[in-house]
Amino acid sequence: MLPESAAPAVPAAPVSRPRVWPSLLSYLLLMVGMLVGSALFFGAWLAAQAASAYVAGQSHDQVLAQLREQGMSVAALPLVMALSSLVTVLVQLACALLPAALSPTPWRERLGLVPAGRPKPGALGVACVGILSLGWTMSCVASLLGARREGGPLEMLEALARRASTGEFLLMLVVMAAGAGLAEELFFRGYLQTRLVARWGRGVGIGLTALLFGLMHLNPLHAVLATGVGAFLGWVRERSGSVHAGIVAHAVNNAVAFATSRTWSASTPSRESLAWGLLVYGGIFGACLLFLRRARWTEPSAPRAPLPDVAGG
Repeated sequence: MLPESAAPAVPAAPVSRPRVWPSLLSYLLLMVGMLVGSALFFGAWLAAQAASAYVAGQSHDQVLAQLREQGMSVAALPLVMALSSLVTVLVQLACALLPAALSPTPWRERLGLVPAGRPKPGALGVACVGILSLGWTMSCVASLLGARREGGPLEMLEALARRASTGEFLLMLVVMAAGAGLAEELFFRGYLQTRLVARWGRGVGIGLTALLFGLMHLNPLHAVLATGVGAFLGWVRERSGSVHAGIVAHAVNNAVAFATSRTWSASTPSRESLAWGLLVYGGIFGACLLFLRRARWTEPSAPRAPLPDVAGG
């Protein structure tokens, strides 16, 4: 019998690398589902308008002329856009919850809904201030570079917020702020980023998730701004250990954007004002980053038994 010191070394078991193709396939289904869902919704809405016109006794030519006019202006109707956004939110929730339910990992763990500990006092508020200051900083940079375009999606949403009635505005606020904050964070920072970070590490996982989040917005300027916001939300998700803070910060960011669009008059700021805004908002964002970087985000809770390493979706 060989002495213990001469016993042959047992080779270590290979590390299981989680698969990413189910997550990327879910992203593709998300994009297709959003486009198809919106197209079906607008088609159904126009069909309902046509049926109503026929019932009212209008001629075929009158109905076609009305549909052409409404088809060009449908995006300017707050209620229609709020309901269309609700379709998008439901598609995003389905693309997050259904794959997570099929994963061998418990779905709450898979979506980052299990907190790592008790939130540190003030950290959530700092995250909300951080995302707001980041958005304003990037808007100042875009305006200074002349990148803001009239008629883009951001300007369209601002016009919708001013045109909407009180009820329509509240519906938009619930769907486009709270609903979008929940659905997008569950899918991107919960389902998608969790797997990309597990496969390629935090840097690549956060960056790739933010890029895919930006691409979802389609418009070039909006995509760039969303990528920056997505990177910050991804970093917050990793620092906090769950998606809870990101959901709240995302919803607050959208709600403040809608509220200010409705209450503040539209004007073109001077370059001097933009430069001061860049300095002030950038400084606030830097201070928020420093706080979240140096302060411990969570206070440890009772340790949980580790989950087995799985290679599922």
